[in-house]
Amino acid sequence: MSPNLCDTLVKSYINVCNNALKCNQDRFPFKQILGAARKAETGRLVEMQITEWPVVQSYVLTIENNQIKALPHENCKNCKCERKWKVSEYYLRQVASDPDTYVSNPAKINWEWLYGN
Repeated sequence: MSPNLCDTLVKSYINVCNNALKCNQDRFPFKQILGAARKAETGRLVEMQITEWPVVQSYVLTIENNQIKALPHENCKNCKCERKWKVSEYYLRQVASDPDTYVSNPAKINWEWLYGN
């Protein structure tokens, strides 16, 4: 997959996640669970590796101003990522292609990267 298509897919996935956070910020139990995760993870860097391609694509995920941000990992100077999260292109496409399902029920989103070791 070309870098531009990869960037578009990651941006679409992150937009769904951010919309899910925003739309459910006051809903139980998401308010408590995601609020605690945001507080614990704000400013921490997690490397997201997209696995199904001949060349693994990596991005850096972080939470800033209550928003998830993603940048190509090559922008992570003197890498200080605390952990890696491996995810499939299929999963990212699934979420990006059906945003309403995931925004209305954020429990369907894999938030594993927020709670890693």
